[in-house]
Amino acid sequence: MLQFDETTISASTVSGKELMKRSNINPANALYGKLNGLFIRQNGEYGDGEGYPSMNIRGIGSLNNNSILVFVDGLERDINSLVLEEIEEITILKDAAALAPYGIRGANGVILVKTKRGKKGKTDIHVSYQHSVTTPVRLPQMADAATYAEAVNEGLANEGLAPRYTQQEIEAYRSGKYPTLFPNVDWFNETLRDHGQRDQVNFTASGGSNRIRYYSMINFISDRGLLKNTDQGSYSTQLANSILNVRTNLDIDITSSTRVKVNLSGKLKEKYSPGSISDGVLMETLYALPANAYPVRSHNGIWGGIKHVSEESGCRVIIDRIYHISCPYIIGGSDIDTRSGSFGSRVVSRIPYWF
Repeated sequence: MLQFDETTISASTVSGKELMKRSNINPANALYGKLNGLFIRQNGEYGDGEGYPSMNIRGIGSLNNNSILVFVDGLERDINSLVLEEIEEITILKDAAALAPYGIRGANGVILVKTKRGKKGKTDIHVSYQHSVTTPVRLPQMADAATYAEAVNEGLANEGLAPRYTQQEIEAYRSGKYPTLFPNVDWFNETLRDHGQRDQVNFTASGGSNRIRYYSMINFISDRGLLKNTDQGSYSTQLANSILNVRTNLDIDITSSTRVKVNLSGKLKEKYSPGSISDGVLMETLYALPANAYPVRSHNGIWGGIKHVSEESGCRVIIDRIYHISCPYIIGGSDIDTRSGSFGSRVVSRIPYWF
């Protein structure tokens, strides 16, 4: 432990007891606002349920690698591999005097993590359980289909081009009377539920004698994410994690002048996700997908956004990433000729298509 009354270096320390007042899975997120000079920024990823934030000490010092050097009990480790329960204290080193022993690799700052160790005395057993509810925050308010269509027409008009959508089509988007032909989908509301759930169980045991002292921890985390409609019967496409963390620290006094320290730690993780798509790609898609891209499901129950061809009653519907329709339809009492339409973010025209 650094003795700040005996040094002139610039450093800040926070205890594990103080960090335990927060319910974070990732220790880096728990450090937010706890250490002077440490800047933490969320990157929007799901990670182990919270995402892995970017960290900088006293700002960004380079246009290339700005990563902070992290030592756990004197060994270089990833701080994301730890849980709050096993941390005794965290110290950041900020100025040149403090960073000098670490050379060029410590130029962006150093984080020193000290894990808990056993003390002489009777065995102290501690069991805790924590249940948390996670909610999405700061979600954007996306334009509905009619507003999007009007904005596209306005943009084209500013370029001196013809409008992409007719007024009848815009009114069809607004009325919602023809959801298959003219969808108006709130993709954030269709994809994300109001809250997720997280459970965390901790078991620790510590104690020892004059010669041998020990600290052991078992931590289990179950995190269930924010996606809707993920139960597929035999499997789930939810963004979720099940994580088991274990640690054992031993201090053995072989002689009065010789001490052996043994640190053992491990982590097992089972991760669930919606297919091969990452959480980052999922959120990027939600931001980029307009409300009129395609319906969630067609009138005959086929999922939108997948390749499918359906012919019935003289209509041909191809549901794809861009939605194609060829069918006589009526809007507001006016017949519209059989056309092939494409509804999506990159559609520029409607081309006659005959069968």
